[in-house]
Amino acid sequence: MHPIVVDTSDPATTVIAALGLALAVSSLGWQAVSFWLTGSRVSVEMRSGLKSKTYAVTIPRTATAEEIATLRSQGFNEPVLSVHVRNAGRGETSVAEVELLFSNGGSLSSTIHEPPLPFRMPGESEQIWHFDAKLARDYAEAVEQAIPASKPHTVRASVRLGGRTKSVVSKNKVELQTSK
Repeated sequence: MHPIVVDTSDPATTVIAALGLALAVSSLGWQAVSFWLTGSRVSVEMRSGLKSKTYAVTIPRTATAEEIATLRSQGFNEPVLSVHVRNAGRGETSVAEVELLFSNGGSLSSTIHEPPLPFRMPGESEQIWHFDAKLARDYAEAVEQAIPASKPHTVRASVRLGGRTKSVVSKNKVELQTSK
């Protein structure tokens, strides 16, 4: 068996071959990036806040009692847990279910959502669903009475998309303040 010898004595052929290889590799990379950008890319974030009759505001965890009192004096009296859903991809997706997941394994879902579910989310868009924080706290307190917990109750948001079996869960969590 004779070894295969490639003659690279012609520099023009070598340069053209190298440019062809570079173009092929960059084209393959661009196809991969285009494929990744074409679909939907959904992320979920959990926030706490206050709601008035017509508006809702979210508040940072570092908000002081004075700042919260100022918001309450402006009519923001109803505590809410907000689920922020962001579709950063170019493709549409359908939000089939939005729920709150508790640290003890329980969940809370509403039968009436605004906007209603299923909800069609175009690419590069955001949508917010609000939950009554009092219901979440009542649930946490009921579980705490039945099964005393040593750690505070936390809640994450979960969004199930149409056509997918696995839900998208928020990476962050919000701590619920119970009466204890």
